[in-house]
Amino acid sequence: MQAASSNHESQSFLNENRLSLIKQVFVDGIPVKGELFIKGPKLYSACYLPVFREQKVVSVIAWYQDITTKEKLGKELGTELELALEKVRELEAVFEYSHDGIWVMNGEGVTLRVNKSWEEFSGIKREEVIRKTVFALLFSRGKESDWVFTLRNPFSGSGPPNAVVYVLILKNGLDR
Repeated sequence: MQAASSNHESQSFLNENRLSLIKQVFVDGIPVKGELFIKGPKLYSACYLPVFREQKVVSVIAWYQDITTKEKLGKELGTELELALEKVRELEAVFEYSHDGIWVMNGEGVTLRVNKSWEEFSGIKREEVIRKTVFALLFSRGKESDWVFTLRNPFSGSGPPNAVVYVLILKNGLDR
C-alpha cells in the first residue's frame, strides 16, 4: 500500500458516491469496508473508518488500495482451478467407466470407492460397501468362522511401505 503523497492526489479518488460514503460513516460511526471501484486501468478497494474521541466521530480515515494485481491473480487462480476440476472430472470418468473392477480402500481397509465394473462383477451395490471395512463386508456376507485371514505384502519390501493385500481364504481352500 502506498500513502497518498499530496492532498491533490488523495482528492483524485473522491467523487460524489465516495464523498457520500464518507459522510455516512461520519454521521453513523459505522465503518464501510471493501467498496470496489475502477479508476483508469486499475481496480481499487476502499475502506472508510471512523475515528472516535469521547464517543463522537471526529474524523474519517479513507483508505484506498490498488488490488489490480490481486484481481488478476484471482482470475488466473480461477482459471487454474477450472482446469484442475476438468482433469478431476476426466479421471473420475476413467475410473467409473473402466472395464476393470476397481475397489479403493484406505490403509485401515475402509472402502473409499468402487467403480461400476466392480459392482457388476461382485454383485454388490456401492452403497453397501462405502465407508465399511473389508472385514465388515465379508462377515456380513457369511459366517466369520468360514474365513481364514492372512495378510501379505506382494511387494516384498520393493514397493510402497504401506501396501498390504488381504487374502481371504474360505476354509474349503478357495481364495476370495
